[in-house]
Order: sequence, then C-alpha cells, then structure tokens
Amino acid sequence: IAAAKEEATMLLIVSPGRLGLTLKIDKVLGGATINEIDDACTFKGQLEVGDRIVTIDGIKLTKVSDLQINKDKIRKFGIAKTKTLQNMTEQAKKDLKEMVPEKM
Repeated sequence: IAAAKEEATMLLIVSPGRLGLTLKIDKVLGGATINEIDDACTFKGQLEVGDRIVTIDGIKLTKVSDLQINKDKIRKFGIAKTKTLQNMTEQAKKDLKEMVPEKM
C-alpha cells in the first residue's frame, strides 16, 4: 500500500463502524465509487452516488481490502467529488472551444 497524493477534493472524518455505502473499486479512475448510500449512513448528506473514496488516512485505495484500514478507529477519507470532475470536464470543453476556431 503506497502513500498517495490523490485527486481528493474533500476530506471526510469517519467514525468506526458500518459505513452504510455500497462501493465498487474503480480500476480506471482509482478508489472506490459510491454506488448506493444507505439511509442510516451517518455522513449521508456529505456524499453523492458517483463520488469516489480515493484515500483512507492518506493511503491510496486500490482494492476492497483497503477499506479495512484502521476500521476500528476514526479515519480520514479522501473523497473525489463527482460534481468537481463534471465541472472540470465542462471547463475543459469550454477551453477547447476557445482554442479551436469554428469551421467557416
């Protein structure tokens, strides 16, 4: 397990215990994508389906077993927000339009 400087856009403090999330490891973007959020999830309002947990206590998340890192302690999850990625993509499209002249 390697220490990571990942693209986390948010830090979330998580108490020990059940997360209340359905996750899938993302082999392309990295981290674990949130597919479902249980109503009982204690931090439900802070995450959205599509967000990714990319680090736990500064350690890059690459496989399901990484979710067990320090599970009996308060942890810091690095989150890559979906909306941030979408906003970056939209900005890149605008930048590209400005760089490429329209056909005449």
